[in-house]
Amino acid sequence: MRLPRGPEDLVTGELYKLHQPSKTLEVLDAYEGPHHYRRELHRATLETGQAYRAWVYMYRQPRPEHCHVVSGDWPAS
Repeated sequence: MRLPRGPEDLVTGELYKLHQPSKTLEVLDAYEGPHHYRRELHRATLETGQAYRAWVYMYRQPRPEHCHVVSGDWPAS
């Protein structure tokens, strides 16, 4: 993920409630790796308009402009 350019710049994803956040995030942090992603707390808004604070992994490396996923849905692009 990268920071949005504007309000129309959305990212599609999944939101999970973690039963053991410390343990789960420790495993996810190891999987995502410290060199490529960093975990940050951001606002996640559901289609219903309900908002939550959620951990997301932000890509650390610069990305060329042509790599922008206009739909916000990485797997569907």
